[in-house]
Amino acid sequence: MPDLPSMSNVVRCAIYTRKSTESPTGQEMTSLAGQRAVCSAYIKCQAHKGWVELPQYYDDEGFSGGNLERPALHRLLTDAREGRIDAIVFYKIDRFTRSLADFVRLMDAFQHFDISFISVTQSFDTSDSMGRMVLNILLTFAQFEREMMGDRIRDKKNTMRRSGLFIGGLAPIGYVSKKGRLEKIPREAELVQAAFDRFDDYPSVAGLLRALDQEGMGKLVSPFRFKTKRRRPLWYGGSAQKMFRNPIYAGYQYVDGELVRASHEPYISLERWEQLQVVLATRTKKSGKVDYSVHPLAGLIFDETDRLLAPRMRGSKRWPQRYYETVSRQLRKGQRRDRVRIRGAEVDGVVIGALVAFLRDTEKLRHAVCRAYGDPHLAYEMQRLGPIAADRIAAAGGLELRQIFEGLVGRVEVAKSEVRIWVSLRVLDAYLNWNGIGLFNTVPELSRSQNDLHLLRVDTILGPHRVKLGLPYEHRPGECLNKRLVTLLHKAAQAEVSFLEDVTRDLDKHAQLLKLTPSKFSRLLRLNYLAPDIKAAIMDGRQPSDLTEWKLLYSPLPADWHQQRAILGFPTPPTDKTYLSVRSTASAATA
Repeated sequence: MPDLPSMSNVVRCAIYTRKSTESPTGQEMTSLAGQRAVCSAYIKCQAHKGWVELPQYYDDEGFSGGNLERPALHRLLTDAREGRIDAIVFYKIDRFTRSLADFVRLMDAFQHFDISFISVTQSFDTSDSMGRMVLNILLTFAQFEREMMGDRIRDKKNTMRRSGLFIGGLAPIGYVSKKGRLEKIPREAELVQAAFDRFDDYPSVAGLLRALDQEGMGKLVSPFRFKTKRRRPLWYGGSAQKMFRNPIYAGYQYVDGELVRASHEPYISLERWEQLQVVLATRTKKSGKVDYSVHPLAGLIFDETDRLLAPRMRGSKRWPQRYYETVSRQLRKGQRRDRVRIRGAEVDGVVIGALVAFLRDTEKLRHAVCRAYGDPHLAYEMQRLGPIAADRIAAAGGLELRQIFEGLVGRVEVAKSEVRIWVSLRVLDAYLNWNGIGLFNTVPELSRSQNDLHLLRVDTILGPHRVKLGLPYEHRPGECLNKRLVTLLHKAAQAEVSFLEDVTRDLDKHAQLLKLTPSKFSRLLRLNYLAPDIKAAIMDGRQPSDLTEWKLLYSPLPADWHQQRAILGFPTPPTDKTYLSVRSTASAATA
């Protein structure tokens, strides 16, 4: 009789299933059930290895494998992070994901959680290089199949559009879509026709909108527009602009950038629609030119995701503030929290300070030149002239500073905790030999060369830089971000920085600056010594529901992290399995 596996050798297996379409109502045997039956039978065959099937169901029905936005997958990742799963079993690799990039992210996460994953119908072992190569090949074909399917759907839709049908999306104002054919809605048709007829009577679309609102036409609410019970107006500034620019109202629609005749009844002629486009183009406000004397890093500064940071002026006329921030058109839907905004004066000062420090540090300058060109004579000349050029950069401003940045600095990249500056050593040589008369002009080819760039790193935090998690984790019920607690932790961190930078360490002075009593200021500083998991839980919105600002400030918090968790009501974090395995291996080797 074979030996039963001990509890320490039990492998907890979670079965994951997925299908792209929803099953018809009343169907007994579905694709998900078939996948689960095959995976369950496979797990039973491995019972001698200690494999045990978990009772939880991780089924995604009606979700695409091209992305990770799947509720059951979120629950699976959450349980894996909390150590409830040892292995993940699925029917086929394309049931898990069809994206090679998503697969790499998931594979890294599973390795971190010490979890293996098994495809029942495609045998592979991810512990060796050959198995990983086979897995990547299979996944590449799965992604290819998904892209081919998308091409077929796209070609079919374009063919239907060329035949005059309206395919996909909400029908424009004034129309309702019935089996791909647009029909006019009488109530909305009055508003649309009035807007086109009176377009020339007003200097702007906003003026036309106000006039129609005063007549009561702009407050129209259509039952065909929204399926929710909430009544929202049909007509607003954005929808009006889209309506006048949409060729649907002239009886045409775009197919692959080409205007094609549609089969529905138009409101205006094509000639009239083209006239409206000319008028709208003249009304469009042209963006002003960038003043490089005010924004010397314009066009040279990026964030760590390679998005350009454009110069912006905020604040009031009396107290203007200069910023570099992410361009709105580079943000996809749902990415507004990813916007990067930093103060222009701060980042300009960091770049100037880094260049000045680099040129004055003759040792670093010599090493950089020798490593790039291997020319000791050139290194000696640049080392001798470096301090002079550093003083010149420190005193520069306006267009002179812009010319220096445009030549010397190939790129500035703002990361979460550092600023990276690429300096062109070839242009630096030309700048050091410049006589200082007029503006510094360099050959454009020199500043664009990638072979002579030297990277300068500056450890600093310039402004808010929010980055989303790479993997989608599901929030537990009851989790809610308490902005007051988060602000309190930020305030505590800023107070500690200013207090430690002050040589006098005058507690009363810093408390007065924050309009706090010395006792409350000292309690604020104490928050910087909370357990890291307590801070992380507050920042993620996983704090206890009864935790308040008063409790966080005035509770008798000791230095011991276990006692802090007990007083504030936080659970003890689970032990890191990876750390335990490394520690046990090291102790075994020592023994």
